[in-house]
Amino acid sequence: MIRFLEYHPTQLQRIVDETWTTLYSLVFVSAVLIWIYEAFIPMSYLILWIVAQSIYILLRYVNAKALKKHMANEDHEKMKLHARVLLLLIIFSALLWNVGNIVGVLYAPELYEFVSLIMMMGIVTAAAMSLSTLFFIYSVYFFLMMLPQLFMLTQYSDHLHHIVIVLAMIYFPIVFMFSRSLYKSFLVSIDHHEELKDHATVMHRLSVTDALTQTHNRRYLYDTGRKLIVEAVAQEQDVSQLMIDIDYFKKINDSYGHQVGDEILVSIAKNVQAMIRSSDVLARVGGEEFAVLLLNTSVEDAKKVAENIRRSIEGGKFAHSNGHIIVTVSIGVAGLNNEVLTLDELYSKADARLYQAKSLGRNRVC
Repeated sequence: MIRFLEYHPTQLQRIVDETWTTLYSLVFVSAVLIWIYEAFIPMSYLILWIVAQSIYILLRYVNAKALKKHMANEDHEKMKLHARVLLLLIIFSALLWNVGNIVGVLYAPELYEFVSLIMMMGIVTAAAMSLSTLFFIYSVYFFLMMLPQLFMLTQYSDHLHHIVIVLAMIYFPIVFMFSRSLYKSFLVSIDHHEELKDHATVMHRLSVTDALTQTHNRRYLYDTGRKLIVEAVAQEQDVSQLMIDIDYFKKINDSYGHQVGDEILVSIAKNVQAMIRSSDVLARVGGEEFAVLLLNTSVEDAKKVAENIRRSIEGGKFAHSNGHIIVTVSIGVAGLNNEVLTLDELYSKADARLYQAKSLGRNRVC
């Protein structure tokens, strides 16, 4: 539930997007009003009204720019503040139009009914389209505009023109209900959009996450790694890759069961994640294989990281129901150089070093 003057950013965005259209319409209706009344109302009054209307247009533009800025910064307190400023500006606009109509009644009563009806229908309908997403603000504007006009119609209209009042009494509730319907539909669309966005976020996370170890998967490594490598090559930065393979993992599964094997995979993933930086990328790329992209890391420094990982895993004991299992890993290390400039080349080189480590007896870094 969106509380009083605490609107969803999507609602405020709609107001910002339609600000120019609203102001253009306002200028047009103001020009029509001035054109009709210029022969009746003293020019000094019209000039004062034009100045006040210009100030409103300027302030409304500044308000829209401020809302846009604070939405971009996700500053919700400032957004709430400028929503309140918008309410004050809308009240000012309604009062300004009422003042114009009162002066019109005093100087040109014979035109009043015609001008009032056209103005109310035009402005209120336009407001319904542009302000209905902020329904409380629109409601304030609607009643501030309508009630004084209806009162003046009853006071200054002659009997033959009371049909205008009847038309107004039919038209205005319809517009108000239409605005409320737009508001509810917009809120529903916001809820659906948020729900779809949440689902999309979850689906994306699942698509790039290994379900067992909760590390990244091969897809994420390639999608993200390729971009990181391109940036690193352009900026002449070091990037190294580790390929980590659990030694004799099939034997572990055969001897202790796949559940124990899964627990070891999870434990090793947590162990490796704890030994690298948050900016580095860890991904499970095969049954018992992990890849690590070490950003801004030379091959020599990557070897040290790999050796620390190897020792940590070798020194640990993985508990199971019948005791403990000693697990070791083999690690291949490669880095960018003049001959290795892409993720595919880096991956291939690190993988070759991994097989070299395994062929030399495992539990080592090459």
